[in-house]
Amino acid sequence: MAVSGLRHLRTGFWLGWQMDANWASPGWFFAYSIVRPLAMSSILVVMYLVVTGGRTHTEMFAAMYLGNAFYMYVGALGMGVSMAVIEEREWFQMLKYIYLGTSDLFWYILGRAGAKFVATSIAAAVVLAAGVLFLHVPLHAGTVDWGALVLALAAGVLLSLGMGLALAGVMLLAARHGGAWAEGLAGALYLFTGTVFPLDVLPDWARAFGLALPFTHWLEALRRAAYGHAFSARFSPTLAAVPDTTLWTVLLASAAATILAGVAVFRACERVARERGLIDQVTEH
Repeated sequence: MAVSGLRHLRTGFWLGWQMDANWASPGWFFAYSIVRPLAMSSILVVMYLVVTGGRTHTEMFAAMYLGNAFYMYVGALGMGVSMAVIEEREWFQMLKYIYLGTSDLFWYILGRAGAKFVATSIAAAVVLAAGVLFLHVPLHAGTVDWGALVLALAAGVLLSLGMGLALAGVMLLAARHGGAWAEGLAGALYLFTGTVFPLDVLPDWARAFGLALPFTHWLEALRRAAYGHAFSARFSPTLAAVPDTTLWTVLLASAAATILAGVAVFRACERVARERGLIDQVTEH
C-alpha cells in the first residue's frame, strides 16, 4: 500500500509539474518561474512606493514584502490544490480516468501539491532575493534564525495544505464555480492576517478575528525568525505582545490539527462523492 501510494504521489507530482508548466521545457518554465512572481510582487511594491514616496528603508515595507512573498504558499497550496479537482473534473474531464489509473485520488492530489510547493518555493526565493538586492529588505543570512524560519515555514505549509485538502474534498461535491469559494477564502485571509499591513490598523472586531487565525501567527513567526522580535514590536505592537511560547504553541498545534482535519474532510467528502456518483460530473455552470 505504501509503495503504491508513493508511486501515485510521484505520478501526481510529475503531472502537476507539467501542467503548471503548461508542458513547456524546463528552461522556459524556470524563466517563467522567475518573471511571474517578480511581476506580481512589483504591483504591490509600486503601489507602496507611490503611496509612501519611495521609502523602502522602513519596518512596514520589510514586513509587507516578506509577508507577501510567503503568502504565495497559501495561494498555491490552499487554493491551488482545491482547484486541481475542478481542473481534472470539469476542464480536462480526466478525474474518472485518474480513479481508474490510481484507485486513490488522495495520493494524486498530494503529488499535485508537491509540485506546487516546489514551484512556489522557487518563486518565494526569487522574490526575497530581489528584495534584498534591489529594495533594501533587511534580510541578512547571519542574523536570520534559520531553525525557527524552517520550522515556521513547515507549519505554514501544513496549514495551507490542510486547508487545501479540505477545500479539495468540498470541490468534489460542488459545481465548477466552487473554485470561487477558495479564492474568496484566500482573499479574506490576505486581509485579516496582517500579510501586508499590521493588525493594529484594523477595527477592534477585525483585529480580534485576525488574532484568532493561525495564519496570523504563522506570518508573525516568520517575521520574528527573519528580522527579530524587536522588529515585530515596531511593525505591530498587537502581535509583538504575543509571547514566543504562545505564538509557537498556537502555530504548531493549529498546523497539526489543520492537516489532520484536512485529510479527514477530504476522505469524508470523497466517500460521499463516490456514493452519489459525482466523480465524473460536469456541471457546465
